[in-house]
Amino acid sequence: SPVPIYLDGGNFFSTGHYCLTSSMDFAPRADEVSSARLETRPSVYTLKEKYSRDIGCDELIIVQNPPHEHLDMWLKPVSESTVLVSELEDKSLAVLRDQFGYIPSQYLELQSLLNKKAQELSAYFHVDRLPMPLPYRGGFRNYTNSILVNGVAVVPSFTRFGWNYDDYPDAKLKSYYERKVEKIYRRHGFKVRFANA
Repeated sequence: SPVPIYLDGGNFFSTGHYCLTSSMDFAPRADEVSSARLETRPSVYTLKEKYSRDIGCDELIIVQNPPHEHLDMWLKPVSESTVLVSELEDKSLAVLRDQFGYIPSQYLELQSLLNKKAQELSAYFHVDRLPMPLPYRGGFRNYTNSILVNGVAVVPSFTRFGWNYDDYPDAKLKSYYERKVEKIYRRHGFKVRFANA
């Protein structure tokens, strides 16, 4: 049965109890979703009802105006109660300051938005933060777009850009990122295998 939202690739997750999706169109707040104020947002109610009936979601979380419309580009459920959310660390931003003499505003905005979404999701889940490499040439590099299978997390590794012809600006942090990522996934019960992306 069709659902009244655009579903593409990684913008739908189920943790068992919760279903998560993203939207750029409306912004239901937690107090609206659980109260009589739903009458002012029938589209939210319809969506929740349809997801419940047709997909089996107990609760639907709509992430409004996310850092990337595909949740898997910055978010990874690892259990019914825990999600990993990317974090653009000050350590990464310092690379830009060293290179340009300042930090371009879009990186600060992305850092702020990731922090905001992590805070919003903490109302429903335990949130653990994964380091996020600097976006580069329009690419949203992350360690959340992983595959979890048989107790193993297959996680992207970013060695060089394109067909191996360009170093990433934060290449010197690659080992730091991957050590931290491996530690976090292991804490949640997964062995880690990196795949060159």
